[in-house]
Amino acid sequence: CFASARTHACRAASAGECKAAMRFSVRGLSGDNPVELELPPDGIFAELRAKVFDELKERSASQWCFPQVFYQFVVGDKVVADTERLGDEGRDAEDVVGVTLVVSLSRLEDADDEVRFTALQALDSLTKEDPATNESALCALGSFFGDESAQIRRLALKVASEVAGERDVHLVEVALERVRVDPEALVVCAALEALAKFAAPGDDCVIDAIRGCLAQAASKHGEDVTFAAVRTLGAVGRGSAKSVEASRTRCSRCRRRTWRRMRPRNGQVSAGGSGVEH
Repeated sequence: CFASARTHACRAASAGECKAAMRFSVRGLSGDNPVELELPPDGIFAELRAKVFDELKERSASQWCFPQVFYQFVVGDKVVADTERLGDEGRDAEDVVGVTLVVSLSRLEDADDEVRFTALQALDSLTKEDPATNESALCALGSFFGDESAQIRRLALKVASEVAGERDVHLVEVALERVRVDPEALVVCAALEALAKFAAPGDDCVIDAIRGCLAQAASKHGEDVTFAAVRTLGAVGRGSAKSVEASRTRCSRCRRRTWRRMRPRNGQVSAGGSGVEH
């Protein structure tokens, strides 16, 4: 009552003498347990978001299970941006502004790399805490395996590997595509790890892709991919003639490179400090 009286008194005052605090009632889609807050009209919705989630932390409200980054404010039928002023569009004339807090995965498609990366990290944390969200998470990840940011492609593969079911065919297809075409070593390593975990043992298509990756790893990606590919061949090949031959070839090449590095130009090689002539 006191807050309401103060609000009406301020509005009755001359312009500029007082900025009445606005009252907000923030609810989820269920409408239960609203968060009631007051903020000045020249604030922005990002400030309202921060205060709402501070209140929810104090309540330990289990119904707000998604990370904060995935919630959007809806006023009436309009989604409002975090940077929008609270008092815009005549909202400062209302006694109480009703705000609905809805879950949205649109942050995963934000134009800003950092925002997308943060959203993926939050999604990763969520799926570890609540396995029931795994199917939704996999659907949300679909467009990020080919993202322009290598960090995001890698994280999408890592999150998918955490939440996918055993022998997930779609994830195997995605990982194969990354192994074949991705130019970044960190993404290829994540894809190889996914194949080691989800590909069926003895799958010739997967083995051929890994062999191809292994053959060009030294010139294209580097030793991290070489080692990851050998490990994945060991997991997927399980005695396959193709994987054994690829591993032997790679080991032989590694030994030859090591021997060339050891041999000095005068035709001698140091072995335990003594010269050994050829």
